[in-house]
Amino acid sequence: MKISKDKIDLIMASKGLSAKEVSERSGISRQNFSTLRLRGTCTAPTAFKIAKGLDVDPSEFIVSEG
Repeated sequence: MKISKDKIDLIMASKGLSAKEVSERSGISRQNFSTLRLRGTCTAPTAFKIAKGLDVDPSEFIVSEG
């Protein structure tokens, strides 16, 4: 599934979170989190982990693939 790096970065900034904090809260490595953001894709379970780390619904940063 496609994810928006810009939306993730905006959420992080609005909540004052660093990539390290989000990765720790998500339960994924900081490097993997960075790679996922730059690549712009991830699996559904990973999107839910990121959403948990950001404390938002995954729909906040998932981009439709149409």
